[in-house]
Amino acid sequence: MKKKIIVLIFVFLLSGCKDTSYSNGTSTISNMNQLEEIFTTMMDEGNHDELTQVPYNLVGGVFIFDNRILSLDTLAYNVNTGSNKDGFTFDNFMCSQTDSFLECNEQEMFGTIEELEDSITLGEVVNVFSNVDIIDIIEGISDNFNIYTSKPIMIDLRFNNIDEVNSSLANSEYKIVFYGEELHYQDSYVANDIMLKITLYIETDNNTEIFEVFYEID
Repeated sequence: MKKKIIVLIFVFLLSGCKDTSYSNGTSTISNMNQLEEIFTTMMDEGNHDELTQVPYNLVGGVFIFDNRILSLDTLAYNVNTGSNKDGFTFDNFMCSQTDSFLECNEQEMFGTIEELEDSITLGEVVNVFSNVDIIDIIEGISDNFNIYTSKPIMIDLRFNNIDEVNSSLANSEYKIVFYGEELHYQDSYVANDIMLKITLYIETDNNTEIFEVFYEID
C-alpha cells in the first residue's frame, strides 16, 4: 500500500492521450552512477537536457533493497507544459520495474496543479541521486537502531524545501541528517537549503519502522 501511495504522488492522474513507451535496461542497481545513464535515456526520449527545470516536489524515485541487492522500482519527473484556467499542466516521464527490467513511458497529466513550487534542474537531480550511497545509509540506520530484517526494504527519495525539512525534524522521533559523508543523530540541526529526504520503510516481524534521513546537497 505504501508503495502505491508513493508512486501515485509522482504520477498524478494520467490520460491516455499521449503515450510513448520504451525499455531502459535492467532495474538492478550495482552502482548509483547507473542512474546517470537511466536519466540520460529518459531525457533523450523526452527531448530534455540537464538544464531542464522541474518542480522539486515532482521528481523522485523508489528503490527496493532485498537479499543484498538494490533495484530501482520507480523513477519519475514531471515537466510543466503550460497553464489553463484551472492551473498548470504537466507531462509525466516515468520508468518502473517490470520483471527485473525498466519499462518507461511519457504521459500527459489529466489534472492540473494550482501553484508551481521552486524548480531544480534535471542535471542537479542526476548529480544528487547518483551520489547517494543507499546501502551505506541502510546499514548505518540498522546498526544504530539495532534493527535488522530479511524482508525487502523500500527506500523513497524526494526533495524537501527548507520549511518542510525543519518542520519534519522538529516533529520527528528520530532526527537523522547526512552530511560530511556520514549520518548524524542530533536535535539541533537547522536546514538552510533544499535537501533530499530519504525515507526507509523497514518491515520486521512485528511492524514497519519508518526512518527519514535528510541529506545535504553539495
